Parts: sequence; structure tokens; C-alpha cells
Amino acid sequence: RFVKRIMKAVLATSSINLGDQFAGKRGDNTFRRFLGDVDVTRFYGGSHDADGPVVITTDRSMDKLNQRDYTLSVIDEGHLALAPQAEEHIKTIGMRCFMFTATPAYGKKADLRRRFKYVEEGTLRSFVEQGVLNTTRLLTFQYNEHPEMTAAVLAHRYITAGRKVVVYCQSGTQENPGGPSKKVAELVNALQGKHVAQDVGSHNKNSDRDVERFDQDKLKVLATSRMLREGWNADVDVAICIGPHYSMLDLQQKIGRPLRPGRFISELVELVPRY
Repeated sequence: RFVKRIMKAVLATSSINLGDQFAGKRGDNTFRRFLGDVDVTRFYGGSHDADGPVVITTDRSMDKLNQRDYTLSVIDEGHLALAPQAEEHIKTIGMRCFMFTATPAYGKKADLRRRFKYVEEGTLRSFVEQGVLNTTRLLTFQYNEHPEMTAAVLAHRYITAGRKVVVYCQSGTQENPGGPSKKVAELVNALQGKHVAQDVGSHNKNSDRDVERFDQDKLKVLATSRMLREGWNADVDVAICIGPHYSMLDLQQKIGRPLRPGRFISELVELVPRY
């Protein structure tokens, strides 16, 4: 006799926010659109429904599920598995575990490719050629001073052409946290003559609300120093990055934001100091 086994999958994310995106509670519902007519349930926060054929959970809640119940386990932002506790948990899953990440390494020693035997890699170029990521144009500008003004003028031109923009600024000071991102947003609003841009970060208590307004097309530009990197999926056409850049990992997370297929060619704009 053969025992019929129901195929089930569990997908673990690094945060409730990401879980809500996969479950279609926020964002553009990309995961469920590609998944098709398959039920998705949630097992995190206040929801504990593990009965669906696809269960969305978080890394903190995943260990509460019996992995033997699932044919397939998927871990988003797979580089988080480099943490010792997470790596031990993954060993209990075995070959049924798949991990996805755009940034597999934090350094020479902290690298998924050194920890796990079976790795399949792609490049931004190959993913663009395969249609996984959007066709992209890279522009580089040099500045002597006042990069926020340059970023604001570029953002103004882009949103006038119907595009949505995220601007990654340098960090502020202790006395003025978020100062550069505030300046960019103020300049864009002045150029547009209306409130279309907002700075977000720890200095702004309404950042979550403002990101949601961006998702709803009530804002066209978000400027930040610390937010909107790993796991942030939104309808973004252009990323403007103000250098200098000190972390390739951080830069990779920034430039990934506008690469989802959309109406326009994605644009990555780099502002670097002239020295």
C-alpha cells in the first residue's frame, strides 16, 4: 500500500512586516500572485493557523512548528542562518530546506557558501537577462558639496515623470538625527510645491505610517539614512544613493529595492564625492 501524503510548505521570514508581505496583508501581493490558487495561512504574531498548504511564519515562531509536517521549508533572507542558533535549527530540517538571499556573506568567514555544500548562485546581470529582475540603468554623478540638493533635484525630475523614488542619505548627527534625509524631503517638497516627500527613520515616530502612505501612492519620495533596506518590498522605480559607501553588503541591499519588474526601466543613481 502507498500512503498519500499532502504536500505542505513553510516559509520563514525575519520579521512580522515581511510575513505580512508574503501573506498579502500589505505590499503588492507579489508572492501570492505568482503562487496562484493556493491557500496561504499565517503562524506568527496573533495568528496561529498552521493548517494551510503554505504556512508563513517568522524565524522566532518557526521552531514552534513540527518540521516533519512539511515537505518543503523555505527561509527568506537566508544569510540570517549564519547566526549559531539558526544554523543548528536548519540542520534539523536537512535537505528539505531552501534558503534565498541577495547577500550570502557578511565577511570571509561568515559566508553561506562556506557553510553549506549545495549552493546555486546568480548575478544581477543574469537575473535581468532572465527576466527575474527589471532592466536597469546605472548613473553615477560626482559632487563637491551639498549632495542633498543634487539628490532632491533628481528626485523632483523623476517624480515629475511619474516615477517613485527612494533616496538613501548619509547619517545625521547626534544633535540632528536624520538631518540629511530631512533636508532632501524638504527640498523635494519645495520644488514640487506640495507634500510628496517624507523622511523616515528612528527620528520620525510616524515612519511606519509614512511608508504605508508611500505604498498607497500618497507619497512619491521617501528619504532615509537607516531604513528601507533588507526585506522592504515596494513599488520603487528609482534608488538614489548618496556616498561615500563603506559597506558593500549595505549597498547591495539598497540597490535591490527598485529592481522588481515594473512599468519603467529601473534606475540606480549613485552620488559620490569628488575626491
